[in-house]
Amino acid sequence: MKKIIFLLCFLLVVSQFPSVVESQKTEIKSSSINQEIDDMLENVNESTLYHYLENLIKIGPRFTGSDNCRKAAEYIDDEFKNMGLYSYIQPWEYIRRKCQNVVATLNGTDNSSDAVFIICAHYDTITSPYLLPTKDQSVGANDNGGGVASIMTIAKLFSESSFNNTIKFIAFSGEEVGCFGSLYYAKEAYENDENIVAVLNLDTIGTATTGKEGNNFKLWVPERSRWIYDFVGEICKKYQEFFDLQAHFYPTFGCDHGSFIKYGYDGVLFSEYEYSKYFHSAEDTIDKINFTYLEKVTKCVLATLYELENNPIDIQVRFVNPREGYFHIFDSEPIRMPFFNSIRFRYSGLTFILGRTTAKVEVKSKEDFSRIDFVLDGEYVFIGNSSNITEWVIRGFMGPLVGRHTLAVYAYNSSGKVSYDEMDLFIVSPLPSFRPIFPRKQ
Repeated sequence: MKKIIFLLCFLLVVSQFPSVVESQKTEIKSSSINQEIDDMLENVNESTLYHYLENLIKIGPRFTGSDNCRKAAEYIDDEFKNMGLYSYIQPWEYIRRKCQNVVATLNGTDNSSDAVFIICAHYDTITSPYLLPTKDQSVGANDNGGGVASIMTIAKLFSESSFNNTIKFIAFSGEEVGCFGSLYYAKEAYENDENIVAVLNLDTIGTATTGKEGNNFKLWVPERSRWIYDFVGEICKKYQEFFDLQAHFYPTFGCDHGSFIKYGYDGVLFSEYEYSKYFHSAEDTIDKINFTYLEKVTKCVLATLYELENNPIDIQVRFVNPREGYFHIFDSEPIRMPFFNSIRFRYSGLTFILGRTTAKVEVKSKEDFSRIDFVLDGEYVFIGNSSNITEWVIRGFMGPLVGRHTLAVYAYNSSGKVSYDEMDLFIVSPLPSFRPIFPRKQ
């Protein structure tokens, strides 16, 4: 009983602390343009996007948990299956809410690779005012029917080709009420050790009323996913003849891609340059969509996903201990935390540690890896000049380690390429280390 009371008190205290999250950065270089992607980009057109969007919004408002939301999921699932993709409806439930995601998979041809790339968008809609189901409901043409139409268009084109690594096309529900659907999927993916390399989230990508808006878009980027932003920038330069767009960096990890960030994955959000004045209203209808702009953004996302998928992943490092979203008491068997929503409790995916615990990493590399560095709160705390060192005991230096901290790891292969992973911790460890670690700035 005392242990249970202590655990509850501990959770109540730490829920008040703000979140700090980051993750893996894998070096990927852009491949050369080839006829296959040229043809794909040429086949992204306004009529296909209009077709998928029109059929979706004909269903009506799609408030999470509603009958229309179920009908929309069935429509998306049927379309994915018609493309020849393996697709299923994934139910989820959280306290008073329950609904479903739609997950379609294009399996990779390389049996030695477990890498997964995800492109996603939410299909549920908001009601006005304040999420209450009133008669003034939105059919969500831009928020986020356009995003769904975009991933379905890309799925159709990709389904006609093959790729080394697995690609998943996911339509989430529950975004407008707390990102419940994506949080459920990300948690399950983590529990199943799914190796998700990058998540491309599309949300409100269909309006542009000026020339400036039509040539720009926002990329909402958590710091740990900045490598994706840099990659997209190169894509925009390389494929300028197909879509004249420029990405603008905005630091955030909210929305559905943020759910993946919480569980140690990298992701970004594509959105329009300026939000429509019809955002979150009953006037968010198909006649407000700029299909020329929607086509351009879709081409940009397609090219990004294609290039990411077709580039080799030379080295990856991932934490295997501590576990994300678990309670660790020293090095005993960790306790799985219940499923909490991040907006309400602010610590879904956060790892709790009581006492000294061992950090362990797994490295996948095409070459021998030469070095692993552990970094705590931006300071190098251990430099392992040997490929045999994949563990480090988490501890303070000359004092206890208490509060919220960020633990990162860098792994280098023999060619000097580097991979990175990071996790968010709340630690109460009264046992200090007197070993001189000689920390230095990153």
